[in-house]
Amino acid sequence: MPSVVIGPALLAPYGQQWLAGGGRLPGKQKVGYASATALGNEIDTVFADALATFLGGINVLEASQSRKPGFALHPPEPDCVEYGHVTVAGGARTQRFDVAYRPDGPRIAFDNKTLNGEGSWGKNWNNMINDLVAEATTVHHRYPDTVVAFFILAPTPILRKGSRLEDACKQMTRIGGRVQPQLENLHLAEAISLALWEPSTGAISTTEPDPARFPEIRIERFAETVEIRYRERFKYAPPH
Repeated sequence: MPSVVIGPALLAPYGQQWLAGGGRLPGKQKVGYASATALGNEIDTVFADALATFLGGINVLEASQSRKPGFALHPPEPDCVEYGHVTVAGGARTQRFDVAYRPDGPRIAFDNKTLNGEGSWGKNWNNMINDLVAEATTVHHRYPDTVVAFFILAPTPILRKGSRLEDACKQMTRIGGRVQPQLENLHLAEAISLALWEPSTGAISTTEPDPARFPEIRIERFAETVEIRYRERFKYAPPH
C-alpha cells in the first residue's frame, strides 16, 4: 500500500490559518477559511486514494447517505473504496467511518481525528480515546476480521506542553497493535498513528513521537501495517 503522505504542500495553508487564529483552526468550514473540517476531509482523501491503489486501482466513491432502509449499509458499487460518513452496523450500534472498504462487509474501516488547539486538547483528548475504543469494539464485535485504522493529527505546540506527548504516545500504543482477532482484544485497533505537524512549516515531525520508543504509532508505519493485516486476513478472498 502506498505511504500515507501528509506534508507541507497540504498542511502549510492550515498552518498559516492556525497561526493567524492564535493557535487554532475554525471548527466548521467557512468561505475563505482553512478549517478543521476541511483538514479532516483532505486526510480522508489521501488515505482513500492510497487504499484504492493498493486494492488494484479501484474507484473511490462517496458513500450513500440515503435514508431508505438498508441503502447506506452497502457500497455504491460492488468493489470500491468509500469516503464520507460510511455506515457500518456494528454489534452494539451503527457506526460511521470516514473511509471504508466493504465488498462483503467492512474489511477496512478508517477514521481520522484532528486536535487543532489548546481548547480542543483539553476538551476532547480523553473523550477521543474513549470514542476510538468504542468504535473498534462495536465493529469488531460483529466483524472480528475488520482492519480498523485510526489516524490522529495534532500541532506540535499543543503536545509539547508538560507530559502530554509522553502520555498521548503511551495511550495510543495501548489501544493499537491488534494482530490476531480474539474476544479479549475487540477494543484494539489494527493500525494507529499519531502525527505531529509544525504550523510554521506544515512539516510532519520526524522525531516526535520518538521512532525508537513508539515505532508502532509512527506515520511511516501506518500504511504498511494496514496492508500487512489486510493480507493476513483477506489475501485470497474475492474479489481478489
